[in-house]
Amino acid sequence: MCKIIKYLIFSAAAAASFLFGFCSHAGAEDKIKISVWDFPRITLPEKPNDRFLWLRKICDAFEKINPGVSVEITKLTWNQGGEKIKIAVFAGVPPDISSSDLPLKYIQSGLVEPVDDYITQQDVSDYFESALGSFKSGGKTYGFPWAQKTDYIYLNKALFAKAGAELPRDGMWSVEEFRSTMKKIASALKIRPFGFSVEREQTSELPFLFLCGGGYLDFRNAAGGVSLLHDFIYRDKISPPETGGLKTRDIWIDFKEKQAVAAAPFGIWAIPALAREKKIDFDIAQYPYLKDRRSLSHSSVIGYFVFRQSDPVKRNYCIKLAKFITDSQNQKVLKYYGQFPTRKSAASIYETDALMKKAFSLFEYAAPAAAHPLLPKIDEHIKSECQKLLLDGSLDAAKIASKTAATGSYVDGLLESGAGAPDRLKTAASGGAGLLIAALFFAAAAVFLRFNRKLPGDLVKNRWAYFFMAPAAGVFLVFFIFPLVRGVLISFQNYSFGGGWLDNFCGLENFAYAIKDAVFIKSMFNTFLYTAIVVPANISIALILAVLVYRLSERVQTWFKGAFYLPGVISIVTLSIVWRYIFDFKSGILNAVLSFFSVQPVGWLTSEEMSLFSIIVFTILKGPGGALLIYLTALCNIPKDYFEAAAVDGAGPVKTFVKITFPLLLPQTMFLAISLTIDAMQVFAPVMLLTEGGPANSSEVVMHRVYKEAFNNLNMGAASAMSLILFAFILVASIIQYKYFKYDY
Repeated sequence: MCKIIKYLIFSAAAAASFLFGFCSHAGAEDKIKISVWDFPRITLPEKPNDRFLWLRKICDAFEKINPGVSVEITKLTWNQGGEKIKIAVFAGVPPDISSSDLPLKYIQSGLVEPVDDYITQQDVSDYFESALGSFKSGGKTYGFPWAQKTDYIYLNKALFAKAGAELPRDGMWSVEEFRSTMKKIASALKIRPFGFSVEREQTSELPFLFLCGGGYLDFRNAAGGVSLLHDFIYRDKISPPETGGLKTRDIWIDFKEKQAVAAAPFGIWAIPALAREKKIDFDIAQYPYLKDRRSLSHSSVIGYFVFRQSDPVKRNYCIKLAKFITDSQNQKVLKYYGQFPTRKSAASIYETDALMKKAFSLFEYAAPAAAHPLLPKIDEHIKSECQKLLLDGSLDAAKIASKTAATGSYVDGLLESGAGAPDRLKTAASGGAGLLIAALFFAAAAVFLRFNRKLPGDLVKNRWAYFFMAPAAGVFLVFFIFPLVRGVLISFQNYSFGGGWLDNFCGLENFAYAIKDAVFIKSMFNTFLYTAIVVPANISIALILAVLVYRLSERVQTWFKGAFYLPGVISIVTLSIVWRYIFDFKSGILNAVLSFFSVQPVGWLTSEEMSLFSIIVFTILKGPGGALLIYLTALCNIPKDYFEAAAVDGAGPVKTFVKITFPLLLPQTMFLAISLTIDAMQVFAPVMLLTEGGPANSSEVVMHRVYKEAFNNLNMGAASAMSLILFAFILVASIIQYKYFKYDY
């Protein structure tokens, strides 16, 4: 009886617990869920390894104020976070809230909520005017400004003191004062003291580039600034000759780690980073001025914006959360970040930080950077052309002016045509296009059934086989056929965010755009050159090594198999980082060896002539492990009687290889030739990690070009067209190779 009572009590408790949990779960399900995608920004003193703790605290506070809301934070990375957001937008499942500068492309596509109704007059008076203005487009405000940033010249105080050079008074100096100071340091320390880079999506060089006039949208008048940077390298000799091919990370390493440069431009993010590590005693200064002290550095504003919401209640909470994250009280966390607040009431956060206080005082000389939907495309072209000019020491001011004017004309053409803009054609979705696609589908199905008359009977006869194949076929359909069809359709569309499958058809416009794109044509040539060298080299090296290793004992063969295959197991990212240090211009192993033989250092990754060749060398030396194993396995399957008979007939090693070994390895050679060609023509990772297609697009390849066109220029139609063109060339190359290596079974 007691056992029964205990059982009933236990059952009742379990049921109550279940009901309580169910009700709690149901209550949680009723909450409005808001997704916030953001980047690792701020390190708080209490937990320096968690760069999202500040955001979590703010969201927790918002949840307490609004019990019916649950906020989920997705932690992005700086390397791939931007692409992740764009992919989500393309897929039609963007986050509710994210952060960036003004998202013009999204605004044009109607994907961002205007927030003017949530900005009070008190907010307007509290915002810095330029900060609030940076989030306006077409008279409406799309988001809440959160942080302002700019670039400054960072100065190594130890190198200045060693050279007997004075730091600029109050952080301000003229161009001539800057130039004479750098020359003095160069003469005293025998170094090139000013390091800078001209890199896509970076702004640190823009104040010099546009110092004498011009801008992104008026580049034909920027010749004076380009000549100034060119003079720093070749006339004044205060900047390294390889500057045109350098990246921001190269300058950062030279300034912070090697302390080989006395001055370099970086964003204000570098102030807390350098102060925290305490490796270098530094100061900051504004960019040099030519005549007046206005509009020196270029500023930009980061803010939080809300993607379009269908539910008005959720929309209200999303906008309130975005405003809450950026309010005056929560902006005080920026003192740990190294960026400036957008609200005047939070401007006192740097009172105890002398360097940030100085930086904030110099911010009055900053001017907002240009904003335009085509800016990524314009920036890419301008930076590429500037890299080319800075790498050519034979140019004079007249030639630079001529080439700058040509670049300006190209930019003007982009602005006039609106190439790549989402509303370039605005061809409305048409029922005719849908009917055409349906007709093509049914025609293809009819042709397929016409030449496969036995298929219906085969389906009935082998129905169980097809039944068990259905899951794999379904996966193949969803993850291969579906994306393929979608990609083909997009290549014939003027694709825009949120567009339908049959919206904005534009015929062959995207293919014409691709063929006219000089960078794409350059990438095609580079891809073919890369393939023509890498594929024969890998096959030849693997075949020679396999023949040599085959003659060894089985134990020694096993050791060599592991040794040659090991590089194929290591991550391509890890290998690329190692090879970046090997190729380093100043301290790389290759140039160290060359200097031992009194040979001048080579710009393996920083010169137009060597960048693609360096990637080819990296790929070949990465190891032919997979091909070697295939050849060794094939050699073991060749009957030894053939080799013994050839030896009896007096055939030497060369004749045996030509007449017996190689012909019997044709099946493996065909497989390797086709597979390696496909792999080589889709090369991406080494280019992305080593050169990013530069300098001056000298190492650009098709897949990297497709990536930039899709995720930097947001031109999915052209990117899909480029992919289809590459697919056609790969298909033709595979057919040719199959016919050349065709063999009889």
